[in-house]
Amino acid sequence: MSDQNSISLIRKLTTFQLEWTVTGITKSDMFALESEKNCCVAVKYSARLARYILYFIYWSRGSPSFKIIDVHLSTLKSATRVPMIAVSQNFLQVFHYELVDWKMPVTCTFWVSVNETVDTYRYEIVDKLMGHQLWQAANDKVFTDVDFHVAGQVFSAHKAVLAARSPVFQAMFQNDMVESRTNQATIQDIDAPVFESLLFFIYTGKLDSESNHEELFLAADKYQVDTLKQLCQPPPRDVDALDVVNLLLSI
Repeated sequence: MSDQNSISLIRKLTTFQLEWTVTGITKSDMFALESEKNCCVAVKYSARLARYILYFIYWSRGSPSFKIIDVHLSTLKSATRVPMIAVSQNFLQVFHYELVDWKMPVTCTFWVSVNETVDTYRYEIVDKLMGHQLWQAANDKVFTDVDFHVAGQVFSAHKAVLAARSPVFQAMFQNDMVESRTNQATIQDIDAPVFESLLFFIYTGKLDSESNHEELFLAADKYQVDTLKQLCQPPPRDVDALDVVNLLLSI
């Protein structure tokens, strides 16, 4: 006999709220829902429909940590949330809405619902200061106990944090290796910015949007930081502006 009081979570969603003031046929700057700048909104005139179309566009360079489930739209004039129509192609997701009897400028509110795609990456209620403060402690050398020398730069860190996040670092500090005895390590096969991005993710759980994902994928693979490796997984092919244009023309 099953427990009638039991309940299970079928799908976990997180909703982002964004505002944009539409002033005419224009496109916004690129912005990020999470860490990477991979979204924009735009207005385009459709000769076929003889009206303006509002777009919300999302594309990813690799394996994203989430997939957009739906986008709803509301304005100051009408608080009712209306769904935007979705079209997907490869690593592109485009949501559009026909602007009927709208007078611009108008401020739009987008309600973007996402579903997580990486098992070990979660959008949860957390202390936002925790990752920042831990990373700041490493940068300020607060009780750090190991130094990494990378291409002329020195990065200080805490063995306990690295060992907890990477089995490779754990083995390095547990075994009778030179790094464990001297508290110094030289990294020769990773560029300094990439190694810093690796440490940044280890401390904060966040992906550096300015990092080279291809090189960071190799670093994550070397040090067995599995979540970062999944987030930096290279796509089967590059997504470029032509993909966006072709998709918009097909609507």
